[in-house]
Amino acid sequence: MTLNNQEHLVLTLPDYENKQKARKFVGEMPEKMHVLEIKVFRDKRSGEANSKAWVLIGKIAQSLGLNPLDVYRRHVEEIGKFDQYLMIEAAYEEFNRAWMYDHIGRYSKIIGESREKPGYVWVAAFYGSSNYDTKTMYHFLENIMYECSALGIETLSPDEMERIMSRWEAHEQKH
Repeated sequence: MTLNNQEHLVLTLPDYENKQKARKFVGEMPEKMHVLEIKVFRDKRSGEANSKAWVLIGKIAQSLGLNPLDVYRRHVEEIGKFDQYLMIEAAYEEFNRAWMYDHIGRYSKIIGESREKPGYVWVAAFYGSSNYDTKTMYHFLENIMYECSALGIETLSPDEMERIMSRWEAHEQKH
């Protein structure tokens, strides 16, 4: 990839098939100004860690007769990674739809009314585990395992947990 003296970015694609796909894509774009964002790729979650979490969440849900998504969201809330917003109460439903769009783990809830602004509410918008770094994911899994232990559900051994998190951390550092 180079930036030539005319302020144009030249992107070199590695193989013929990708070049053809890119030409077709660009050729079909409407004649409008477009923005291309380039950022460092980060694989937000480890497939193995995420997989183990969902297996354990499923066991908890089955044991308690609950929906697995509700169990997942409870653990997300317990980890406490969220943003807080003040908004007009009537705007909350639309905000929640937008916040959750295309993110199974994200959700929000009204946590209180504003004392200073009548008709306004405080909203906690929780991030799902796909947004967790290695340390937060470790605590998320640890929290799930603690509940499993309390319910008599077999969990990961400490060695297995360490192995999974070490792989994820190594993978995260590469990207």
